[in-house]
Amino acid sequence: MDTHTAATAEAPNLSDTGSYLDLEGYLRNPAQWDWDIAQAIASKEKVGVLTGKHKRVVKYVRKYYKAHEDWPIARQIKKDIGCSNPCSLFLGTPETIFKVAGLPNPGGHTKWGTRRFEICP
Repeated sequence: MDTHTAATAEAPNLSDTGSYLDLEGYLRNPAQWDWDIAQAIASKEKVGVLTGKHKRVVKYVRKYYKAHEDWPIARQIKKDIGCSNPCSLFLGTPETIFKVAGLPNPGGHTKWGTRRFEICP
């Protein structure tokens, strides 16, 4: 079962996404991330309720980022966790996964040839 990060005095107001998200929808302070914030971002991004499959991808992306200080590509997600179609879970965009996972805004520093998971069936 997933555990929630303890709330702090600086916890964002989840009903006002503009107060804790930047203009592109990334968490302003990634250290504030928890599953409640992930769900609020997922709802804002029209992903819906985060299921176990979503959470598995999010956990992987967060662990990968912590280890490599980089954003994983879809092929790596598919290979490492056996998620056959991560794009369908997050509406086809890597940005949506990274936003829900609470990663910092890459600021255009990602090196994809495309902004979509084109390798997904």
